[in-house]
Parts: sequence; structure tokens; C-alpha cells
Amino acid sequence: MKSHNHYHPVDTLVPIEITGMEYFGPEQNLEDLTTILNRKGTSFRILGRVNGMWEGELDDAVKTATKVLYCDRPEFKDYLYEVKNFDDFPTLKNIPEIMGFKQGKFTSQIQMQRPGCTMSKHYDPAVIFDSWQDEIEKCVRVLIALAPWESGQLMGFDDEILTNWKQGDIIYCDFLNTWHFTANCSWHSRPFLQVSGVATDELLSLVKSKNYQTFDI
Repeated sequence: MKSHNHYHPVDTLVPIEITGMEYFGPEQNLEDLTTILNRKGTSFRILGRVNGMWEGELDDAVKTATKVLYCDRPEFKDYLYEVKNFDDFPTLKNIPEIMGFKQGKFTSQIQMQRPGCTMSKHYDPAVIFDSWQDEIEKCVRVLIALAPWESGQLMGFDDEILTNWKQGDIIYCDFLNTWHFTANCSWHSRPFLQVSGVATDELLSLVKSKNYQTFDI
């Protein structure tokens, strides 16, 4: 089995507390909970695959990662190591446009989930598309697997579980309306590239179809 231990970020990075996930618990205001919990999005599907050689860039990129805390409830270990500056990593930087996101109208970040960490059940907030309200109907979010799946890693969408992804797989769902969660019970960090923004007509057509497409870098 191929090892990916070299994808682990260093342990001296500084945590940042942020908000943006929609969590629900007994201490929260549940006035609108019924409406919120009845949201129903699409389940996941694999749109295609990005083919390229980015392992060297990924090794260097994770050394610049920042630890980001998504939920400060002590029973959760909901944090990721993230990379948002791709100036020194041209292959990783070019993936969104090669896939079909409009130039200058997307955000991307590497999300590294360390062994033993989770991301609890949540919806993504609508604010992720606020910068493109004039083209909101064309906005999508996808995840690209930057390394092959390792036993013990999973991602869940409502009542479905995704495992066994391949390097370069493009994972799509309606993240704003679909419960989703992740866990890393493996011995290796799990790197995904998250891309959010305005899709070209070609990418939108792929999202709405049952087709599968490969993209070469």
C-alpha cells in the first residue's frame, strides 16, 4: 500500500476560530429548525476526474497550511488544515479553471483532514456564494481528491457513504441543502481541494447530466 505520511502538516500551526457551519444542538435557538432540517438536496456523484502530477506541489503546500477550527464544542474534533495561497503551486492553482470555473469568479482551498478528526453533520452556508449574487444560479461547489483513498477515510451525504475515491476524482453534491460529514479513521491525512464559484455553461451541463468527464492538466 502506498504511504502518504508526507502529507501531514506540521504540528506548530496556529488555530483560528471561525464560524460558517450550521450545527444543531439542545443549546441553540430551534425556532426555525423544522424548516431547516427538511431541506433536501441532491446526493453526491462523481462528475469525472482531473489527471495531473501535483504530488510535489502538495508536499510543499501543506507546509504552509493553517489549522482552522470549525466548531468549538469540546466533544467535536472539527478542524482542518487549509491552504488558500496557490502562488507557488501553479498546477494546483490551475485545476478550477481547467475544470470549468470562470476566471476570477471562484475560491479554492486545500483541506487536509488529519487522522482521528471529523467534520460533523452540517450544511454549508449560502454565504459561500455571496460574491457572485448576479450569477447565483450558476454557482456550484465541488471537492477534488488530491490523493487516493486510504482505508478508514469516509465522506457521508445524508444516508450514503463515499469511500474508495481515486486521486483526481471530482465529488459534487448540493452542499447547501444536503447533510454531509467526514471522518478520517486512517493513519494518513486526507487532502481535498474545495472549489466554490461560478461555473461555465460546460461545467453546469456536466453537473446537471449523468455524464463523466476527464480533465488533463
